[in-house]
Amino acid sequence: MPSQGIVFSAPNGKSIDVPFHKSKAIGNQSVGFVSKRLVFDKFLFEKANSTFVTIFQQVTITSVDKILKGYRITYNLLHGETIVVECSIVIGADGNKGITRKKLLNCNAVGKKSAIGLRAYYKGVTDMHAENFFELHFLKEVLPGYL
Repeated sequence: MPSQGIVFSAPNGKSIDVPFHKSKAIGNQSVGFVSKRLVFDKFLFEKANSTFVTIFQQVTITSVDKILKGYRITYNLLHGETIVVECSIVIGADGNKGITRKKLLNCNAVGKKSAIGLRAYYKGVTDMHAENFFELHFLKEVLPGYL
């Protein structure tokens, strides 16, 4: 879905619209867009350059460990074989309860250098912005987070 800007909604209920600069658009395309997570994941998967990325599918990660030059990932294949790989970067997209967070964060609190995202889909949402601005709602109950 194309988007033309962002709405910031403060804890006091006031909001401000911040439109994207139309000069940044390419042709008639919108500067921003909103996508379902599965569509975005598929896009990233298709863009993964095999020169720099190795993709492992249908595996179970059993360990994620910080080592001197990066990370060591241990996983099991469907037929039970255990594989160990080392890498310099880990992108843990396995969720708040996933093994990446459990193994790499020393405590349950999220520090200033960490972030956790949660995605949810809702039906029946009405009164959206006329130009499909992203909406970021900062509620007192969830600060420093937002919806």
